Amino acid sequence: NDNDFESFLLNESDEFYMIEVLFYNDTPDHREEDSYDYYLKDYFPSNGIAEVVVQGTILDNKHFYVVKYTSGMHYHAHILQNQTIQDAYQTYHTTNLKQYDSWATKLITTVPSALTEQSIPKEKLPFYDEGVKRPTLFFHALSFLDTADYSKVAFPETTAEARPLARTGKDAVDVFDKLASPVKGHYGIRAIGWFDVKVTVASGSIQNHQRELLINYNDDTYTSMDEIRIEVIPSLVGLGESIQTYIWTIAAAYREAG
Repeated sequence: NDNDFESFLLNESDEFYMIEVLFYNDTPDHREEDSYDYYLKDYFPSNGIAEVVVQGTILDNKHFYVVKYTSGMHYHAHILQNQTIQDAYQTYHTTNLKQYDSWATKLITTVPSALTEQSIPKEKLPFYDEGVKRPTLFFHALSFLDTADYSKVAFPETTAEARPLARTGKDAVDVFDKLASPVKGHYGIRAIGWFDVKVTVASGSIQNHQRELLINYNDDTYTSMDEIRIEVIPSLVGLGESIQTYIWTIAAAYREAG
């Protein structure tokens, strides 16, 4: 996907966000100095064009980073065309990683207000329990259907939903967001960032110092990643309660269809 990525960079004069998911090798002696943090500190330019804004762990051996760049053109000139950085990048990947996925994205500015308001003090959260509360980041990767599919969706029998069903997958998920966001907000869930995927930069395993693509672009069933959402969940107990509410069951049907 190099051509699409380069075209995006050369035409992007505003800031964008690179989201990277790293699957580390299963090496018990993995050293701290081998971590991506150290790589970024050593090789990122010091002229302020790059900044790690969010990072987190997915299960045990997977990590994600959201890196903001001042512009695609800056990235192209200072990183993509910098052979020293690219050589270090390739060496790091083949030495430490078994899989690497990344997407060039733009920040979505239309996140529902219920998910962007100031966080609720923990003592006022529903079902707050000092012994149970454990803040968690949710990393959602969404791929929308071209046409929403309601054939396997079950709306609650008692629902009074009479609105026309959304036609596209994106529209169906928009209905989910409209219905579920107030519930999520009530339980303290907040959006750190929703990102519109512009280019799938890389997706594949790294074997024998070569990246083997897992995406088959000639397969008609393939759909690209459309959005990535990162949200903070202050309490998994609260999350469990939220998804049992009546309005969530309706919202979830739209999400499944989309």
